[in-house]
Amino acid sequence: MLALADRANRALSLSGPDPSTLSISNGNVLKKDYNVHIFPDATVTFKNIPFTNSTVRLSSIIENEGNLTIDHCVIANDISYYKSGGIYNHGSSQGLAELAINNSHISTNTSSYSNGGWHYK
Repeated sequence: MLALADRANRALSLSGPDPSTLSISNGNVLKKDYNVHIFPDATVTFKNIPFTNSTVRLSSIIENEGNLTIDHCVIANDISYYKSGGIYNHGSSQGLAELAINNSHISTNTSSYSNGGWHYK
């Protein structure tokens, strides 16, 4: 589980070499609430990174409360037993979350409770 840019006004960019050679996955360990959490006032960019084959209990594979850009990424085959399987994008008391998705593939994500691929609130 990653908690990214948890200090105010921080920026982080993660760029992978090629989506076919790298993947962020929790191996379907159900003990986690999310794989990646972007905090309010944080700016995070993922490029060329797949988020695949994970299972979480309460939230999503990626939970965004800040400013997130997903570029040339794959978010697929992820399962949540509560919120969306892929991306849960929601604001907090500090404001609205921002999400930009460029040239990415989001598919076959499921949720038992609501919204399969992504949820925008």
